[in-house]
Amino acid sequence: MSYENKGTITPKYIVSSYGDGNYNTTGTSDEAEINQALSDLTSGRTWQEKILLKGNFNISDIIIVPAYTFLELDGKVTLANSRNCDMVRNENWQSAGDDYITIQGGTWNQNKDNQTGGGVFAIEGINGDETQYLKLRDVYLRSSYDEAVHINQAIKCQFHKIHISVCDSHGFYFQNVSDSWMGDLKASTVEGVGYMQRYGAANNLYVMYLGGASSDAGTGAYDAQMYLENTRYNKYVNVRINYTGVHGLRVNGGVSNMSEGNQFTNIEITNQRGTANTWDAILLEDFVSENQFHNVYVDKMTGNNFRYGWNESGVNSDYNKLLGALLFDCQTNPTQVQGANSEAAHFSF
Repeated sequence: MSYENKGTITPKYIVSSYGDGNYNTTGTSDEAEINQALSDLTSGRTWQEKILLKGNFNISDIIIVPAYTFLELDGKVTLANSRNCDMVRNENWQSAGDDYITIQGGTWNQNKDNQTGGGVFAIEGINGDETQYLKLRDVYLRSSYDEAVHINQAIKCQFHKIHISVCDSHGFYFQNVSDSWMGDLKASTVEGVGYMQRYGAANNLYVMYLGGASSDAGTGAYDAQMYLENTRYNKYVNVRINYTGVHGLRVNGGVSNMSEGNQFTNIEITNQRGTANTWDAILLEDFVSENQFHNVYVDKMTGNNFRYGWNESGVNSDYNKLLGALLFDCQTNPTQVQGANSEAAHFSF
């Protein structure tokens, strides 16, 4: 799936903070007018209708987006203090899939320092009734308490030009997402950038830049800038991870859900900022097999040394291949190979 042909949809309704819309907001609990406009779109439609948000908005509760909706922001939305919730959810969140939702443009500020929970976008279907054809693009997400982008049970989606800045949890969290296209994703000053748990095939991930914690951080999913669990037959192309205080890329599997058959091409991991010297640029853990890594570049740059550039250390991990790598300044060794049938072809300096 490629990111092509945005198309143009004329807004059915305009929600404005300037007093010139079909619905005009007051600057307090503006989700009331926004949700009313969304509710007033054609009931039962099988085509997209568009809502344009024009101006600056302050919300106190969740914006609920139904299927077949194009929501565009020309301005900024901020969550009020102590609301502790997500900013946007699909209408049937965690109970059914909502298809053909597009969210585009603007700045979304979850105001994390004044919250104890919640994130920015939370879109979830269910197993067997996944959200399909979701598009999230050209958005700037800042100051999120939980995951800024949380997607679960979704297929055939597009994520393009998303910048996340300042997040206390994972910036991007994709669970049970398949057959999707992702490009030009950027996360900076984020505790745990990319937790991506996927079942199924034919995912294509294009991540141009991931930045993160500047010191040792967390355990579990939080101890990697990009954490892939139970991933199968996916393609990860052009991944750059810079400034990490933890593992750069961590891959894990399970007895019934191997992480297998993935291809990683053009992977750059630089600037280890942690001080514990226990972090690897790439860590392969338990039940990770038959994965290939092409064109891998690891360098400490101005940071500290990684422990290993490529570390296959888990049980029942085998037939993994590192094909063509430049590994600089690794603290222990450039590579560690656990599986008898695994290979690590590299140049180290």
